Amino acid sequence: MNIIRTLVDKQGLLSILVIHDLNLASQYVDQLIMLTEGKIYAAGTPVSVLIQENIRVVYGVEAAVVLEDNLPHVIPKMSV
Repeated sequence: MNIIRTLVDKQGLLSILVIHDLNLASQYVDQLIMLTEGKIYAAGTPVSVLIQENIRVVYGVEAAVVLEDNLPHVIPKMSV
């Protein structure tokens, strides 16, 4: 991931990545598209897309979202 990010930054390349790890995506992407049922549900920066409501609707999971180094970090809430 670091190599891809470096190529994008230094050579002005475009990279399209499909990843299901929201926290990893948050660390490396400039723009994020969240899909549900094959359709775009939300698009924008990781801070604008990775919010509790979107995660609840798309994944059916309650989660806390905290900012770490100005990037969202998703922490799923455990159900008892």
